[in-house]
Amino acid sequence: MSEFGTGLTYNLALFCMHRDRMFKTKGMEPYMWFNAAADHLYELQIDTAPEHLRTQLSALQDRCLGWRLPMNDRPYPTWDDVDKAVWDALNLLMSIDLHLGVESEAADYE
Repeated sequence: MSEFGTGLTYNLALFCMHRDRMFKTKGMEPYMWFNAAADHLYELQIDTAPEHLRTQLSALQDRCLGWRLPMNDRPYPTWDDVDKAVWDALNLLMSIDLHLGVESEAADYE
């Protein structure tokens, strides 16, 4: 059993599930959201992903883990950064489906 999960699609989904929590927690700063959500990206098994997606997955992982504890030389994340990270993860999940031959289409109501 892993504290924050292991895998590729499972951990991306756990990361995305934190999106609703940002609307429910008053006073939460974006870096605090990343501190909670990005834990699921530690054991993101990028090497199991389709080769053409590995660079994007690695960039998402690095960006989100870096925003967990912002330092003086790095700007603090914004809520727009949170939205972009979640959408990037959702698009990567859809790309994995398409790679597997699963018909996938964006929903009107997401």
